[in-house]
Amino acid sequence: EKEDAKNDKIALTLAKHAEVDARFATAKTRASKQVETAREVEVGVDALRTEANRTTDTPASSSAQ
Repeated sequence: EKEDAKNDKIALTLAKHAEVDARFATAKTRASKQVETAREVEVGVDALRTEANRTTDTPASSSAQ
């Protein structure tokens, strides 16, 4: 019976470790996706900024004509 209790304790400890590992992996995946999404947003904002600057420059030069 002592052996069973010892094995149960080991099994519980391993299960807790597995849960922590799974939560960590999930958090790491989410963080990685958030970083990727943030980079995509930055690229989009830069593209919009470039387009806005290009568009702003074009009317000014055409209105001067």
